[in-house]
Amino acid sequence: MRNPPKPDFNVPGAIGYECKHAIYSPARDGSPHDLLTIKEKIHFPDGRTENRLSFWGNYKRRIWVTKKAYQTHTDKKEWEDMKKCDVFTTTQIEMPNRVVQALGYGDPSHGMRRLSSSQYLYGADVSTPCLLKANYMTQWPNARSKNDVAVLDLETNVNTEDEFPITAQLTFRDKAILAVDKSWYGEHADAANEIRRAIEFKLFQDETIGPRIRERLKLEDIEIVMCDGPVECIKAVFDRAHEWQPDILAIWNQNFDIPKIMRCLAHFGVDPIDVLCDPRVPRKFRRCEYEQGASRKKAASGREIGINPAEQWHTLYLTAGFYVLCAMCTYKRVRLAGGNDFSYGLDDVLKRECKPPLGKLRHESDMLSGVVEGGFKWHDIMQTSFRDVYCAYALWDCVSTEILDETTNDLGTMVSTLCGWSEYSNYNRQPTMLVNDLHFFVINKGKVIGTGGKTVKTDMDEETLDLTGWIVSLASYLIVDNGLPVFKGLDHIRSMIRAHVADLDVKSAYPYGVIIMNISRETTLGELCGIEGVTEVVQRRTGINLMSATTNGVELCTDIYKLPQMHDLLASFKADKNIQ
Repeated sequence: MRNPPKPDFNVPGAIGYECKHAIYSPARDGSPHDLLTIKEKIHFPDGRTENRLSFWGNYKRRIWVTKKAYQTHTDKKEWEDMKKCDVFTTTQIEMPNRVVQALGYGDPSHGMRRLSSSQYLYGADVSTPCLLKANYMTQWPNARSKNDVAVLDLETNVNTEDEFPITAQLTFRDKAILAVDKSWYGEHADAANEIRRAIEFKLFQDETIGPRIRERLKLEDIEIVMCDGPVECIKAVFDRAHEWQPDILAIWNQNFDIPKIMRCLAHFGVDPIDVLCDPRVPRKFRRCEYEQGASRKKAASGREIGINPAEQWHTLYLTAGFYVLCAMCTYKRVRLAGGNDFSYGLDDVLKRECKPPLGKLRHESDMLSGVVEGGFKWHDIMQTSFRDVYCAYALWDCVSTEILDETTNDLGTMVSTLCGWSEYSNYNRQPTMLVNDLHFFVINKGKVIGTGGKTVKTDMDEETLDLTGWIVSLASYLIVDNGLPVFKGLDHIRSMIRAHVADLDVKSAYPYGVIIMNISRETTLGELCGIEGVTEVVQRRTGINLMSATTNGVELCTDIYKLPQMHDLLASFKADKNIQ
């Protein structure tokens, strides 16, 4: 890349530039070059904004290494004074080589995870897209706008093993496209008009749906495309997405649609970078990689448990003018502190959030009598006997998701606000987002933040109490007999059932407990590994009881300081006073 591209920041009349998102991609040919594909909003004095797709090749970022004179510590530091470090610039793709050169040791082929284990390396964990986005936000702090959100959805053939798409639909405010596979729908000249009539009757003339869809869409503006196969359906909607340039391309339950798209393209020998990536991105730097979020996690007991699909966080690394986000997972994550709802299906969420309540499109028919709405049999009957209505059903899924987000503003505002300058891919990684925030915070204090490395453990960690097995039962004599009297005819007997209870979750105390108590390597002189003469069980109980020292003071003193028990004190008092 002889002359790497950079965004033009001299647009006539522009007062600011906003980075909606940036996607990093290394060169596909193995050359030492990389590219940032940047979705920008250009701001003008009259409040108008313009979309722009920009590129920044071989973006240079900084890393810091402790000066030789100060390389005297064996443990990692959380941060270091800048004056004690040498600063180096590098591209992301060349970082391993540059780190080895700066440290004077290591092997670049081992990758950054292992190289970052060095106690003398700083600032290398923050990603290039995060640094770029922060630069935009710092230079043009008033260049802020609500995200433009489009919604994509697929319907797949439930009667085939591969489940390839039979319809693909995309809506964006006053625009919509519905791509239909002719081999499924049936090839005849009036097919598109037949579908349009079903949309008019089932959507535009519906008593509830009609007013909501008519205020945003005109029937004649809905583009209906009859396609030769599922690949053409996918291409049709992504061509419009590249043309319309929304900031966010939302999918309800993304982990259904994106794998289906990838599998379909692979089956027909089509490279997804030629369909999903923006055609303006140089092919050498196009990137299309799907990373499925974790579906299982390890509980404190060591047992693996499943993660609710709404709590998973999936990432599509895609060099395009839009960023693909799961609307369902975003809805759940924005409300994480509120606990779980009974359902995160689109139909239930629409009824819960929209006023008046909305829902998925219904269809009455004797054939559907007694059939579970939305189940396999329902889709089978609809896809076989009511194809035109099924197309209307598919289109409404997209429009209703748009209306939902305009109600909640989850994708329009909240997700960007909560991510700040961090990448959307890190929205479920609070430690990473915290490191990003601290990076810029400590730089303003004349310091640089340390790196994580392949492991954060040290040799001394093996000497401390194990992190598992902290679920403890308090002594039963401390339980107050205030259960509810639920036994009929026995009102004087209290049960063990209680109302208005709270759960003290030790895990959720991180990082808040660390913040409140100002715990860090700088403020910690030593870490307790053990107490001579005190069992591990007592140590664990003491660690929890210290949080309520006034309540558990006697037990702490007798367990740790070996003070006399209460009955010993009583016996001593009686003996001293000569009381029988």
